[in-house]
Amino acid sequence: MPDVICVDRACLSGAVQLARKAVSVRSPLPVLSCVRLASGGETLTVAATDLDREIEVAVPCRGGDFEAVLPAKELAELLRLLPDGEIEFEKDGNGAVVRYAGNSAQISGFPADQFPQRPENARLAGFSTGAGDLKDALKRVVFAASDDPTRPAFSAVCVDLEGPGVRFTATDTYRLVTLPLEVRRFGEERKGVLLPKGAVNDLIGVLGALEGDGEAEVFFDQSGAEVRAGSVRVWFRLVAGVFPPDTARFFDVPHSFAAEVPDRRGFESALRRAGVFAECDKTKAPTVHLHFSGNTLTVSGGSDRGGVFEKIPAVVGEGGELRDSFNIKYLLDILEALKSESVLFKFCRDTGTNPYALIAPSGQGEDSYRAIVLPVRK
Repeated sequence: MPDVICVDRACLSGAVQLARKAVSVRSPLPVLSCVRLASGGETLTVAATDLDREIEVAVPCRGGDFEAVLPAKELAELLRLLPDGEIEFEKDGNGAVVRYAGNSAQISGFPADQFPQRPENARLAGFSTGAGDLKDALKRVVFAASDDPTRPAFSAVCVDLEGPGVRFTATDTYRLVTLPLEVRRFGEERKGVLLPKGAVNDLIGVLGALEGDGEAEVFFDQSGAEVRAGSVRVWFRLVAGVFPPDTARFFDVPHSFAAEVPDRRGFESALRRAGVFAECDKTKAPTVHLHFSGNTLTVSGGSDRGGVFEKIPAVVGEGGELRDSFNIKYLLDILEALKSESVLFKFCRDTGTNPYALIAPSGQGEDSYRAIVLPVRK
């Protein structure tokens, strides 16, 4: 029967939920609020785009050729409410009839030729790695990118393809994080490739929804990045801009103070408790005061509603004593990204710019993750 397909409701519902991350919510083009369903046999592809990013998800199906462009919100809600099992889609003009459990629903759509089709560009460079490893690396870096759209280079994750691996770096000028990842590279070397923060967060969500830990392939052309993993393909437009050059030098500045905090999770917990009162004052950033002395780190913070004063073990190696204040959220973001049991905390004063803290993993779970955070200006 032409223009009819059968597909599992749960599979299609999950695919639509993933694809609709790319649906435009503000575009004047109504077709961009839709998803495209297209089948040529045993695979149904669900696609959405806002012209700056695309997400395609493939699910198994039965039937012949089928193509329909349907409103994403209504389709997703309908699929969520349908009973489990196989459902049938039949083409009906520009829309479709959905049959389920002896009943049916009709959903209006748009002509298929109105759905944007992006031309394929030559793949210039790329790499492959485990999908879980890629998700993990991006998640540990993306939080440091700015949310300010007027500063495009800072609202992106910078990718450098060089040597045998790839390096991810992000900064909002208050903090700077970097993480190298061993991958299988192909194509030319490329530096300063800027992935938009919003698209990276969407990609993290898509990769997290995949079953198992298969391979992820990442390709770069002149203007975009494409990621293929399992049944999913994601494309997004690169940020046009220049990332701050030679950020690696900040991690090699001589430090004036160094200490190790053996219990990273205990440090995190103390910061969270300090934040209970520090966050009461909405006119200021939630601030915590750190005092390293001897074998103790004192964590304190509060407001006119109360405060917290805690002492946790620390081993001061150089510099004797340090007092300074930091944004609690900035410290927590970094500590949560670490995988080690212990934390190295260094302070660099003779930087040529502003002094800053350098945070790195230590002990079991240590890797090459590095982070910098500026103290709160007094």
